[in-house]
Amino acid sequence: MLHEHSRQEHECDIETPLYQKWQDPGPNLTLVGDPGVNIVYNVSMTMRNEKYKEAPEAFDGIAELLLSPLTNERMAALNARVSAEGEDPADVAHDYLVEEGLIEG
Repeated sequence: MLHEHSRQEHECDIETPLYQKWQDPGPNLTLVGDPGVNIVYNVSMTMRNEKYKEAPEAFDGIAELLLSPLTNERMAALNARVSAEGEDPADVAHDYLVEEGLIEG
């Protein structure tokens, strides 16, 4: 858990692993010497099998378009915009879709 003290203009050592949302260090934090404890994002699309069977090729194509650009670094940056910067998740998702050329801004 990240304590309020670390969000202020104070130096503090945090020895416990930080949660997934803090993979991007955010304000006043520095990630030092990652010993490999950060979570690897495993992005996937979830839907009912009955729906998927209606058009598997189309759903596979949609999943590829949406998910292939989402590297660990990209996911951490998108999550940080919500968790560390306080942006609305819908706005972050919209920006992502625009940046990828999947929708118009």
